[in-house]
Amino acid sequence: MWVIRGSLILLMGCLFGNELVVDSPKEITPQWEEKVFGIKYGVTTLDKAVHEMVDGLIDSYFGKDFFDRVKAYIEKQPLGDGEYIEYWENGNIKARLPFKDGKAHGHLHGWFKDGEDAFKGFFKEGVKQGIHITFYYLDKKKYTVKARLLTYNETGQLDGEQNTNHHTGNLWIALEYEDGKAEGPLEGWDLDHKYFLSALYKKGTLQKKPPLPPGKRPRPKSRIDIGYVNEVTNEFIEKASKKYGIKVYGSGGSMPFDVLNIEVYFSVKKRGTIKEARELIINLKEMFVQIINDHEKLRPYLRIYPFTIDRAEVILSFCDKNGFQYKDRSPCFVLLGKGKKIYYMCLNKLGNKHENLYEEPYEEAVKIVREQERALAATKK
Repeated sequence: MWVIRGSLILLMGCLFGNELVVDSPKEITPQWEEKVFGIKYGVTTLDKAVHEMVDGLIDSYFGKDFFDRVKAYIEKQPLGDGEYIEYWENGNIKARLPFKDGKAHGHLHGWFKDGEDAFKGFFKEGVKQGIHITFYYLDKKKYTVKARLLTYNETGQLDGEQNTNHHTGNLWIALEYEDGKAEGPLEGWDLDHKYFLSALYKKGTLQKKPPLPPGKRPRPKSRIDIGYVNEVTNEFIEKASKKYGIKVYGSGGSMPFDVLNIEVYFSVKKRGTIKEARELIINLKEMFVQIINDHEKLRPYLRIYPFTIDRAEVILSFCDKNGFQYKDRSPCFVLLGKGKKIYYMCLNKLGNKHENLYEEPYEEAVKIVREQERALAATKK
């Protein structure tokens, strides 16, 4: 049902199990945030933490029986650190939920039966931090989309852009925050992308300025996690360059909502062999993963923790001092590709196209490198 009041059009819809009116209130209150974003404030136990992330969004996958099992498990545990783990009938992991003294503590992660992400959130002794995100299947198709994305700072306050998508596709809302207070535009769209809600807030209070033109709200502030990603990338580049004498020629990553992967590209100014390339990429990847996982401030923004070697991407380019790759079928590009295999690429005979020179499973490559290290250490005794 559509209701028009002045310049605002309001949408009635079912969200989080209740009939909801999305409006531009004079003040953004915790009650409004609970209705619209489905959140509650304060330190939370493990079962309540997970319930908040999925309530009204993916209850058909993580329902009452699931929460009862989590709660029962917590009640039987002595005080201290622990982790609740559950699997689907097909053997795929369903949830990994760390806790401390009964409170959510660490990287809470849930998956659908096919292995796709269902929800993810980070807590520190029951306090929300970093990016909390829930996914749902769009019209029962095989890919998931963002249902709700909330970002909390280190003190557990909403900070940055918050948004939610109703699973029917009839509602999308975004609201900018700064340290727990609405600070910027509120905007909403319906399924047909027809503009229906727009307002401006300062310190949680509605401003008298006229609504923003459709789709013209300012771009969100810089994400909190971008600075942390730069920190780990720069630390890795500095250590790798110093230890191996290689030069960086690019970096990036995939961060649509949270941090999916981080990439660094190195130029190796020498002709290399598969043996040298294998040893270098293994050692670089292990160094990169450790630096990422050791960075406590980045941890709440990672899609998965501990971060894994396939997400810490390192690509090597072997070339001469002028940056030209060799045409003698020695390795030119080395990277970890699909199936967690290391691919060693070389130039073809015409020197105008790359082709596969050799490939091997990452774990097999690790075994080879470690065996070589042990053999070398034995000769030095």
